[in-house]
Amino acid sequence: MALKTIPTIANYQQLVNYMQVWRAGLKRTIKGAPTARIPFNFASKPTRGHVQLTWSSVKEADGYQILRNPTPDFANVSAVKYTITDPKQTTFLDNVAVFITSIVTIARAANVVTVTLNTSSTQPDQYDVGKFVNIINVNDSSFDGQFAITGISGGTFTYNQTGANAMSNNGQALPTFFYQIRSLAGTTNAPNSVTGLETGTISGYPLDPADGATNPATTFDTTTTDKSQTKTQRGNYKTFGET
Repeated sequence: MALKTIPTIANYQQLVNYMQVWRAGLKRTIKGAPTARIPFNFASKPTRGHVQLTWSSVKEADGYQILRNPTPDFANVSAVKYTITDPKQTTFLDNVAVFITSIVTIARAANVVTVTLNTSSTQPDQYDVGKFVNIINVNDSSFDGQFAITGISGGTFTYNQTGANAMSNNGQALPTFFYQIRSLAGTTNAPNSVTGLETGTISGYPLDPADGATNPATTFDTTTTDKSQTKTQRGNYKTFGET
């Protein structure tokens, strides 16, 4: 390839002309670079046997990657990854392989709750220290909520909850998962080669496939609403010289 001769600039107008050409070329180069914008409106909703995830589509995305973890600490745990290749897809059903376990008795004493499960339906590894659980539909609703398991023994587990001493029964202990999503971008020769930043973490849990009585709330990620994204993250590009 022959080297191009550096042009001689004779006057100010020639300098302006060259600067305009250079600026246009630089702008085209920047616009041609793939970007992976942060998805927004990421949300989860419990459904029968699944966790339903939804988000708003990203115009510049080639696809998405969903991360799932048993704890909210994504930094130190290798999360399950789901890759979605359709950039227009805005919903995903996570078919989590867990057994829904009913509660026989539940008791709170000295701010520690002990849950006794129906052991005939207990899957050993779905309840473990450090994992999370959603307690729902207990006769005494003060026990309901999302908690980290602090101890486990046979068909019982414990978690911390501040409250008056109490006893109750019935309800369900639902294994809980945590999710993040990020968009993928790339070029024709290297699709999905650029990974965007993850959203904030949301939690989700599946309902008993036979349970039609509950009306669970949707959990939203409030850290990445549309308005919170920066100009660059939204796929726009700054003009040369713009600050």
